[in-house]
Amino acid sequence: MTTPTCLIEFKNNPENVVYADSVATCVVQLILPEKIIVDGVYILISGVGYAKKKQYSGRRRRQAKFECNQVYLNERMIFINTRGTILTSGTHIYEFPCRFPSNLPTSCEGNIGYKRYTTTFTLKLPIDSYNFVVPFTVIRPIDLNTMPHLRQPIYQQYEDYSLCHMLFCCSYAFVQYSIEIPVGGYVPGQNINIKIKVTKSENQTIREFVAELFKIIDYKMTETGLFVMFPDTIHVNESFLLGTDKVDASEISQEGTVHLNIRVPAVPPTDLHPDVVIKDQYILQVSANGGSHSLDLQKFKIPIIIGSYPLQDAPSPLPSNSMQSNGLALDDSASVSPSAPSFPENLSDAPSDEPPPTYEEANYLNDGSFKPKYPSFKRKTSYSN
Repeated sequence: MTTPTCLIEFKNNPENVVYADSVATCVVQLILPEKIIVDGVYILISGVGYAKKKQYSGRRRRQAKFECNQVYLNERMIFINTRGTILTSGTHIYEFPCRFPSNLPTSCEGNIGYKRYTTTFTLKLPIDSYNFVVPFTVIRPIDLNTMPHLRQPIYQQYEDYSLCHMLFCCSYAFVQYSIEIPVGGYVPGQNINIKIKVTKSENQTIREFVAELFKIIDYKMTETGLFVMFPDTIHVNESFLLGTDKVDASEISQEGTVHLNIRVPAVPPTDLHPDVVIKDQYILQVSANGGSHSLDLQKFKIPIIIGSYPLQDAPSPLPSNSMQSNGLALDDSASVSPSAPSFPENLSDAPSDEPPPTYEEANYLNDGSFKPKYPSFKRKTSYSN
């Protein structure tokens, strides 16, 4: 028997990206080179969060297995449930409208775990079965405009004073520098503009400043095993370097200002919900390399909120009674977004001439695993250029 061909996608949605709190229609195009007899035809749309790790635990330092396993979505539709049904050769189309709840977490892939959504189309034969599995991306949107505190600049300051003892004399050395970031929230496609003001004595050296953007995945896992009566719970962090920039500061004699820029790549929004076992968070780390040990050790770690809709230059009024502070719809019966991965209309209104976001794959993983897609914006703003 020749193997059937199966194409699975969402209607009017070639990117296979859907938003939480929306309805999307899954379309299956089954091509049979010859007729077959089936006992069942059905489709399953599922979403799970899963991670596992082995590490030593307890006072006896025994090796234990830790896992987290959470089901987010499990929707099934049966098209044929009669044994001995004949499917003729040719093309068969099956459609399944599926509602995606507002509390679904955003798709995310890591090395030791994932939040993954898949569509599985099954042809159940009398002896064997064909399973066609296609992953897709779910996004729980975060509108940064619903969090006014993110409009405030972020400041960090470093100071170091020391006495340098030399033959017959001693000299006084000091260095001060301040870090300024214009806002606290960004979206993929934007640049994080970092300004550093330096004041120091001439005998103090700063060679360069380095900025690094990290994605941190926090896994909450529980000990598993047949003989585990009182399981331990642990948190495991996984870190990915998303971008870096450095600037030469060696020519600053006493006072000067330097600038660094890091582009936010395609990544999922920050997890702001306490109930998830796999959380995505982001840290901007800024450090200086210089002539003193204390200066080299100082690394500023600044939390950054990554959203899915950018801060507008001028605040706009929020939609009346339809948004929470985290940017998710309150009313589950509200109008839903279309199947196409256009940004949900119930979030902040974009200017009419603003280009829609493009959808880019997450490339922080170098292996051959599935890479979810996230919206990336081309907008230029006063705080990001």
